[in-house]
Amino acid sequence: MRPAEINLQDPLQGRRWLQLLQPDAGCGFRLQPGLDLQARRLGFSLNSNAHGLRGPADGGAPNVVLGTSFAMGIAVHNEENWWALALPPRGWLNLGLAVGIREWGDLLSRFYRGGHERVWFLYHPNLWAHCRMYERWRESGTDVFRALRWRRDLASCIYLKLRRILRRPQLIRTGRLLHHRTGGGTMEIDTEYVHLDFDGAGTLFQRNLDLLSGILSRFREVHMVRLQIKQELVPEGASNENLRRTCSSYDRWYEATCSGLASLPGLRVHPAPLMTLDDFHPRDSHWNAAGNRRFAAWLQSWIP
Repeated sequence: MRPAEINLQDPLQGRRWLQLLQPDAGCGFRLQPGLDLQARRLGFSLNSNAHGLRGPADGGAPNVVLGTSFAMGIAVHNEENWWALALPPRGWLNLGLAVGIREWGDLLSRFYRGGHERVWFLYHPNLWAHCRMYERWRESGTDVFRALRWRRDLASCIYLKLRRILRRPQLIRTGRLLHHRTGGGTMEIDTEYVHLDFDGAGTLFQRNLDLLSGILSRFREVHMVRLQIKQELVPEGASNENLRRTCSSYDRWYEATCSGLASLPGLRVHPAPLMTLDDFHPRDSHWNAAGNRRFAAWLQSWIP
């Protein structure tokens, strides 16, 4: 499968990804430990370490990475991941996982035994949507697959695929789905991707910000970097009201996060590494190989 065809939001492709996950009572899910898959399974090669995570697994390391799926590194071959390009195997622990802040705390308590020297917090706007999702999971009393209705059986995924095909013309007509041509092909943009109304989620924000502050305050140095995503890179002339409202929401959540963490000793907020739309898969939300290279080069300029 060519990289341009990767789209884990597609129910049939997503099914193959979900089949690699196992429920976890502490953090929702992890990958099956010790995976070593060739590209024919997912469209990209993928491995997992002994923790059921990805990337460097040095539990006694001075440096820790926290973040969601971009920190985790998926949708490109193993050797093309930003952490494979930028980080040595020793001295780093990557706890990147597409879960909420409370779940990051669980991972840290289980797998980290280092001296809490530095944490790199890769901020993605999907963080707050994840916090809401995983709070719902914790309240459900069941596993993450049942609570979040993640479907892995073929019949359900075929149904979801057909429903998406039927809904697609309406999404385009109403501006929920945009197409924008770039040098790398036609980019598909969900104009309401992880859009969460800040005013209606104040208590969610505050309780999870308190958790995040408690986690980050354990480290002597806190390096925070905002990751640019596809929605933020659409030219103004190709945007619409849906997308402008969504991007404004991203800014508000980020500014509130920075303000809430401002008193942390050792906090350094880095300017976002500049990306382009061609650094992303056309239909998937993740970086392609070029995007991973760009971020790895940026990170190497900041790490010792």
